[in-house]
Amino acid sequence: MPILNHTYLNKLIVMAGAKKQLLLQSLLRLVNNAESEIAQLSLAIQQKNYADAKAILHRLRGSFATVGAIQLPELALTLEQNCEEHTLGITDFSVFFAAYRQTAAEFSSVIAQHSEENAVASAALDMAQLTTLLQYLQSQNLLALDLTAQLEIQLCQLIGTEQTQQLCQLVTALHFQEAATLLRQCVKFNG
Repeated sequence: MPILNHTYLNKLIVMAGAKKQLLLQSLLRLVNNAESEIAQLSLAIQQKNYADAKAILHRLRGSFATVGAIQLPELALTLEQNCEEHTLGITDFSVFFAAYRQTAAEFSSVIAQHSEENAVASAALDMAQLTTLLQYLQSQNLLALDLTAQLEIQLCQLIGTEQTQQLCQLVTALHFQEAATLLRQCVKFNG
């Protein structure tokens, strides 16, 4: 059984157009946020809390099916039915967890591929956006919140995940001057 419908996912990415990076960022967050959902699912199964397990499986199924996953949503549906029958066990969860790992790896590959395609083509645009972000931060403009979110994947590629997380935390906490200082330390700006 295929893990992803690559044709569907690629159509979504093409349809996103100028918002492609936001879509890729959303996919990355989906994969990362699913980790905590999986942990909650494991706990619910161990506690034989079938109602919670079914609700978590339903959320995961819907989220992943929306962006082209095939195998994971099908397994989730089967496990939801097992929850209704109170027959869901750790073995079922192990199969589901393995499918999640494969799905996450494929999504990560697609994200990396499309991010690399954009990296070279939009280098000048990235610098212009970074300069705009720096100006927003220095002037305490709340548009810095949105622009930081839009540039998160590009920032990770440019300054690394740890620095990007720190920058995002500063911006979210509205510590714009500290964020501007960090950005200037990480990126060489002209002038």
